[in-house]
Amino acid sequence: MTNCKTAKVVFLLLFVLAFLWTTNPSQSIAQPLTHTVVKGDTLWDLCAKYYGDPNLWPKLWEMNPFITNPHLLKPGDVITLFELKAVKKPKVAAKKVPKPAKPSAVIKGVDISNMTNLKTLGYLTPFNLKPWGHIRFSGTSKLFLAKGDTIFADFGPRSDITPGMTFSIARPSELLTHPLTGADLGYIIAIEGSLVVKERIKRSLYKAKITESFSDVHVGDLVVPHETVSPCIQPVSTAKKLYGNIVAAKNQAQVIGQYSIVYVDSGFEDGIKRGYIFEAVRTKKVPSFETKGKTLKEIMAAIIKDLPKRQYLAEIWTQLRKKKVIYEIPIGKLMIVETRPHTSTAIVLSSSRDLWTGAFIRGTSWLETPSYLSKMPVCKVQ
Repeated sequence: MTNCKTAKVVFLLLFVLAFLWTTNPSQSIAQPLTHTVVKGDTLWDLCAKYYGDPNLWPKLWEMNPFITNPHLLKPGDVITLFELKAVKKPKVAAKKVPKPAKPSAVIKGVDISNMTNLKTLGYLTPFNLKPWGHIRFSGTSKLFLAKGDTIFADFGPRSDITPGMTFSIARPSELLTHPLTGADLGYIIAIEGSLVVKERIKRSLYKAKITESFSDVHVGDLVVPHETVSPCIQPVSTAKKLYGNIVAAKNQAQVIGQYSIVYVDSGFEDGIKRGYIFEAVRTKKVPSFETKGKTLKEIMAAIIKDLPKRQYLAEIWTQLRKKKVIYEIPIGKLMIVETRPHTSTAIVLSSSRDLWTGAFIRGTSWLETPSYLSKMPVCKVQ
């Protein structure tokens, strides 16, 4: 009889333990997940390795505030990893949003129309471009086509093409790689001009006229829907925890300066919005002039006092090499002009030196409008 009672008690205990495990198994994990940095590691690579999504690196950086640069990790540092479920957005019940009052308020913006030709911005896409059609042949023997030339565009199986429709003429670059990670980046889509459809010739072939040409147009160039970008942009102060990289430049330019058009490896799905202002920074390792409350001068005085002259010079150099920190030096300002799901197009408002692909950018915040923005032409954002 006693054995029977004991067996029942053991069974109940096992049942309770099993229930607790299935309802909250995370309580049994006492130690947080960690990763010890090895040479060559970046937060981008670690997120790709542990979560299968390199774009989660800002979350991992937020978890490890001691990291000064996500692309310059120190071997031996221990990074705390988060559980993947921690970054999943909880389901929120849909709320009824009241309709905005009319008319909407007028906000002051800045006019960038004199800084660049907004019709030629182009954009970066991680995927192959799917055009509506392509230039099949031209009505001239010229090798390079320009404004006023007649062309014949093939729109394939599309049945919604009508005379008077306007399209952009586009040309994709070769597949690019990320300047920091080496991963496939995507394609720069250059806008070479625009055309207007005149008439249907037969089946999928239409006669059209080139209405604008920003560079040489070729037979074989792609035909895509025409997009317009407003020159009036409202500058927005952003959180400093918003980060990214300049990964490419318009026309794949090697020298990037004021008014250059650049492409960033973050888009609206990463929290980037039109009008956001970013600061380009250069990271540099320099000696720290303070350690444990003492200045470098005080440390040198202590070394000189305790060691012969021949030795203290070597000791000072050793201290300088050991005590190093990374500084971020501002070298330019960028404003987001247009965003896509995972990429953005920006214009360089100012730069104290040439920028480069791979340059690190961070969000900027302010309480009062910065002087460099207040000097720009003003416009009205409806």
